[in-house]
Amino acid sequence: MISRVFIFIISILLFWSCDLFKNKKQEIVVAKVGDKSLFLSEIQPYLPNNLKGADSSLFVKEQANKWVQQTLLLQKAELNLSDSEKDIEKKIEDYRKSLLIYAYEKAFIAQKLDTVISGNEISNYYEGNLQNFELKDYVVKVLYTKLEKNAPQISSLRTLIHNAEEQDVRYQLEDYCRQFATNYMLEDQVWLYFEDLLKEIPIKTYSIEAFLKNNKLVELEDEQYLYFLVIKDYRLKDSVSPLELERNRIKSIILNKRKLELIKSMHQELYQDAMNKNTIEFYTP
Repeated sequence: MISRVFIFIISILLFWSCDLFKNKKQEIVVAKVGDKSLFLSEIQPYLPNNLKGADSSLFVKEQANKWVQQTLLLQKAELNLSDSEKDIEKKIEDYRKSLLIYAYEKAFIAQKLDTVISGNEISNYYEGNLQNFELKDYVVKVLYTKLEKNAPQISSLRTLIHNAEEQDVRYQLEDYCRQFATNYMLEDQVWLYFEDLLKEIPIKTYSIEAFLKNNKLVELEDEQYLYFLVIKDYRLKDSVSPLELERNRIKSIILNKRKLELIKSMHQELYQDAMNKNTIEFYTP
C-alpha cells in the first residue's frame, strides 16, 4: 500500500517537473543585463499583426534595445539614489490624490459655476482696476479702403468716405467697396492695433503719436494702389486701454475669480459639515 502511494506521488512530481521544464524550455531570451533577462514572450503582445519576417525581427531588436537602456538606467538609479529619493510609491500616491481632487473640483465647477456675466459687472471691474489695463501699443478706430489706381469713380469714393458718418452714405460706401476695393475696413467701432493697420496701409511717420494727433483724413498711394483712411478715434501707448478691447479679458478674470471662490466655499462647507458630524478628530502628539 505504501509503495503504491509512493509511486503515485513520484509520478505527480515527475509530471510537474517535466511540465515546468517544458515551459522553461519554451522561453526565448532576447536580451540580458546582469542577472535580468528579457523574454520574447514579454515583447510578443506588442508585436503589430502586420509585421512579418525581417520587419518583426527588427521590431523585437528595437524593443530589446529599449529594454536594455531602461534596465541600465534603473540599475544606476537604484545604486545612486537615496532611500527617500527612491520612495516612488509615496510620490505616486500623492500624485493620484492630486489628480482625484483636481477631477472632482473640475466636475464641481462645471456643475455649479455661473458663467453669465453682465455688462455692468464688466464695466464695474474695468473702472475699479484701470491701473491694470495699460496699453502696450497704439490703438485706433478707423475706416479705410485700398483699391487699384484704375478703379472707377475715385472722386465719388473720396466724397463717400469723407461723409461716412451719414447712414445712407455708409451704405453706398459699403456697396462701392464690395465691388471695387482690394481690401477695406468699415467697422469703425472696432479697435485695431496701429501696428496691424500699418500692414495694410503704407504710412510713413517719424512719430505715431504726432500722426494720430494731426490727421483725421489721410490719402496715400504707391505704385499700384490708392489708400483712403479716416481716423475716428485713437488711444496712445501707455494710456488706459479701451473697455471694448479688454472685455474678453475681463470676462476671463471674473470667471476665474468665481471659480476660486466656488472652490474655497466648497472646501469650507465640506470641512464644516464633517466637524458638525464629529467625523474629524485631532490629537496632540
